[in-house]
Amino acid sequence: MSVPLAPASADALGAANHEAKRLGSGRLEPAHVLLGLRALDPWLAPALRSCGGPVDRGALRLQVEYLTRDASRGLRRDVLPPSAATRRLMIDAASEARRWGHQAVAVEHVLAALLRDDDAAVAVQAVRRCGVDVAACRAALAAALGTWFEPPAPVDAIPTGQPEGVLAYASPRPPVESAAPARPPLWELAAAAATFAGILAAAGIAVWGVVRL
Repeated sequence: MSVPLAPASADALGAANHEAKRLGSGRLEPAHVLLGLRALDPWLAPALRSCGGPVDRGALRLQVEYLTRDASRGLRRDVLPPSAATRRLMIDAASEARRWGHQAVAVEHVLAALLRDDDAAVAVQAVRRCGVDVAACRAALAAALGTWFEPPAPVDAIPTGQPEGVLAYASPRPPVESAAPARPPLWELAAAAATFAGILAAAGIAVWGVVRL
């Protein structure tokens, strides 16, 4: 059972791809996902609109560009492949959604994964340099996610170990049905048929003898 992206999260990844291409990157990095979130919402996520002011988009772009200036450049594509860090980010975002019992990965889940306790991460450094209180954002996200009431996500899914796209799950294997009774070997069937034919023949001879008498 996969954990799908909410429409806003999918839009944010599309904007992140555009930001990564604008910066000349060959891969989609977590810092580009941060820029994608800012492209859709000045507060990065609806849950942070009561947590300080909006984040200046130009300043955030400058900080991300400065912090990723030494990143390797790769082949330019229309849709950039995610880096290992971005794949890990989206797996963490899906884990956030499942931890709170939500059925889709919202932008709040993505942002919570971006702002985890790794203070050396580019995303954390970039928003902090733009005057954002990271600790307050983490607390606000946790409080907002804890108040969402949704039907719980299915919990009978298990990871496959081989993600397809961002994250993939496989349902547990169905119970194995009991095997049908084994058929007897052909030689046993032939022997039984011969025995039955012998019985019929003997019975026929006996009846014929009675009739002649």
